[in-house]
Amino acid sequence: MYILILVLFLAICFCLGALPFTGLIVKILANIDLRKVGTGNVSVAAAFTHASKPVAITAVLAEIVRGIAPVLVAKVLFPEIFALQLVGLIFLVLGRYFIAKGGGVTNASWGVLLYSPMVALGSGITGLLILVIGKKIFPKKKPKYPTMGSSSGMSR
Repeated sequence: MYILILVLFLAICFCLGALPFTGLIVKILANIDLRKVGTGNVSVAAAFTHASKPVAITAVLAEIVRGIAPVLVAKVLFPEIFALQLVGLIFLVLGRYFIAKGGGVTNASWGVLLYSPMVALGSGITGLLILVIGKKIFPKKKPKYPTMGSSSGMSR
């Protein structure tokens, strides 16, 4: 029975990652299909762009809950298997990657924050260091030739 619950937990995490929460929420609350507007990307940014703020904030909260849920459920069902919290998050990301064709998995960051605040802090600091060092190593260069708009007098 224990193995069955474990397999069911991982399958639910995978399916949870595959569900387009943001797209469903925007479709239900604002009657907007994010796949058919703008870039066609179903994301929280698209929700803020094409729907109202309350709808977009609801989508953000749903994404946060989606990232936290695998960690909380693993803590309750399997308190003795600490690593299963991370495995649940990995299955969440795999569902997003394989079924939903990739995209934002920042919701898993909320799960990592709940799993281990120190790991989340270390990841954030590492990301900032990479960003700062990357900007120093690869600074933005001015284009060698002016763009068409500026050479035709159409720029401001």
